[in-house]
This record gives sequence, C-alpha cells and structure tokens, in this order.
Amino acid sequence: PIVLEDGSAIELGPRSRMQVAFAPDQRRVLLQDGEAYFDVVRDADRPFLIDVGVGTVRVLGTAFNIHRNGNQITVAVARGEVSVSRGSHQVSLTAGQRLKLSQSELYRLEDLPSVEIATWRDGRRVFRDSPLADLVADLNRYSRKPVVIADTRLAGMRVTGAFDNFADVPAVLETIELSLPARVTQTPERVLLRAR
Repeated sequence: PIVLEDGSAIELGPRSRMQVAFAPDQRRVLLQDGEAYFDVVRDADRPFLIDVGVGTVRVLGTAFNIHRNGNQITVAVARGEVSVSRGSHQVSLTAGQRLKLSQSELYRLEDLPSVEIATWRDGRRVFRDSPLADLVADLNRYSRKPVVIADTRLAGMRVTGAFDNFADVPAVLETIELSLPARVTQTPERVLLRAR
C-alpha cells in the first residue's frame, strides 16, 4: 500500500491511476481510473475527499473500496461510514453497504456481504448479475493483450460468478467460453469475444 503523509493508506489495483493533493483544510484524491482500497486516518479538521468524476466521496476516517470504470462508480464500505455526493444529492453508506452510480443512474444502494468487499486484494473477483462488459473491463487490467467484445450482443449479457485467481486471464476466458454463448479468438494484438 501507499502510505500518505497523514498515515492513511491506499492500495491501488492493477492499471489504476490517481492523484493526491493535501491542503491545510482538506485531503483530496482524484481516482482517474481503476480501483483502490482506502484506509483513512480520522481527522475531523481535514476531511478526505475522493473525486470520482461523476461524484465525490467524503470521509473522516474509515476503510472502503472504490472501483471506477469510466463514469461507472462502485463504493463499498468495509468499516465506518462515507458519504457520496453528486450535485445536490447526497447518500451515506455504512459498513456492509455498496453504492453504484453512473452518468445515467443517480445511485443504487445495496447491502453487500463484508467478505465481498475488495476481494481483488486477494486475487479474487466476485460478480453478481453484472454485465459481461464490466467483467471484461476488469479483466483488461490484468491481461497483457486487450480483451475486446467483438459482438455487441455479448456486452450486456449478465454474469454471476467468482474467480479465485482473476490474474489467470486464460482461465477466466475459458470460463466465459464454457458458461456463455461466446467464442474466444486470439490474434497477435488482442483477444476477441464473439457470439457463438
């Protein structure tokens, strides 16, 4: 993990990008893309703010995970409480809750088993009724060659499953091929997913 000057720690997922800027009255992070697990030291005089593009996550001291895939954001709280604001709307999350928001969706709040928060830190990924496009976006953080959904009919297919070693890209692709009406084709530059 990256330990910041205030003692807060951030663990970045593969191919994730962020910027940090601390000031006397606030601590600010811009999560540009990817995933990060935050363990923030409490400081009532300096709130910790994370800009996620379509909103802002505000915390005083807590542990939570943020996943950003373009303008699709997921915030899951492991300990404490965070608030997420977007324009004039604000919602609070406590431990065991997950919030999803995007450019088109204000937010969706749901309960989440604590064992499913930030499983990527252990090399594991859990998907519950998620579009295949989300799984592929995460897989591309681990894959040497880009994985491309070459057939738009596949992108919205819903997937539910757990992968114990998400970094084993060939095994994940094999599971996709066995579980969905999809065919995996390798080229020198990329991996293509086509409908069967």
